[in-house]
Amino acid sequence: MASAIRNTVRMVLLLQEHPRITVRKIQDELGMSRSAVYRTLQTISRHITIRLDDGVVCVLEGSEE
Repeated sequence: MASAIRNTVRMVLLLQEHPRITVRKIQDELGMSRSAVYRTLQTISRHITIRLDDGVVCVLEGSEE
């Protein structure tokens, strides 16, 4: 459970640093499987508005709560 929280926080920080990033880059940076990246993105999307197009994650402007 602690690693899931840690990965979620790391992904949020990564998305703040790179508002447009590929799922593959997230996998490489965080050492997560593709399915784990998508599950974490689903969790994050409850709080930050993101768009996912062809494996590219885009954080939309003014989307943070």
